Formats: sequence, C-alpha cells, structure tokens
Amino acid sequence: DTLDLDALAEAATEGYDVDDAEKVAVKSPFTGVLRSKGFCWMAPGVWGGGSGDDSWRHDTAMFWSHAGKHFGISTAGKWWGTVSKEQMKSFFPTNMKEYERIL
Repeated sequence: DTLDLDALAEAATEGYDVDDAEKVAVKSPFTGVLRSKGFCWMAPGVWGGGSGDDSWRHDTAMFWSHAGKHFGISTAGKWWGTVSKEQMKSFFPTNMKEYERIL
C-alpha cells in the first residue's frame, strides 16, 4: 500500500466516511489509538505532483499530530543533522549549554 497524501489532505479539510467499519478496523494502523504525536520524516518520491523537486523535504522535520478523527502533519524546521554547527549556534545565542547538549 502507498500513502495517498492528497486523500489525507482532503480528509483533513472535508472529513471522511467509514463505509465498512469492520474492514477499516482490520486494516487501520490506528485501531485502538486515541492520540499520537511526534516528529517524522516523509519520504515519497514526489511531493504534491508539482515540478517533482522535493529535495527540500529530505532535511525537513515533520510534526505529526493525531487525536480521534483529527490527523495533522506539518513542517517543523530542519533536522539538526542537516544544519552546520555554525548555523546551529545562531539558534542558541543565549543558551550555549543547550547548544552543547545537542552536539
């Protein structure tokens, strides 16, 4: 199976119907899950069917949020591993202890 991002976007804005609850319960990875959240990396070959240039996404952290029927995913910045030490340092001008912890 593949992840259909267009279907997810449509469900997020328009909602969705469950025609065969028994069938969905067997196939859904969310069966019994009430809430989940965290960071993830998305790796489809083409994002959104546009120009095909999705290289920006490989160093972008995504934030995942799910509660009941709500599912959201959005950009959350860059993975620290893709940012140079000097660039990263600029994010912590008043907290060098945190900068050192991340390194």
